[in-house]
Amino acid sequence: MRAEPGPRACIVPGRMGFVLTIAAGLVTWIVLWALGAKGFDAFMVTTIVILLGATAKLLVPYLPGRQE
Repeated sequence: MRAEPGPRACIVPGRMGFVLTIAAGLVTWIVLWALGAKGFDAFMVTTIVILLGATAKLLVPYLPGRQE
């Protein structure tokens, strides 16, 4: 017999998506900085990426078609 996944199984992928968004933003910051962009400008691009990820994570439960 196979056990049913617990309620924690549904929470982990959402958290992992946000962690991956932060990691992608930081990689973008380092790449832009290495290509010659100013450090602050590259950081602002990273901040926008992270804010968009956080906004999407907050809004997903309120989208039509989501039943929980």
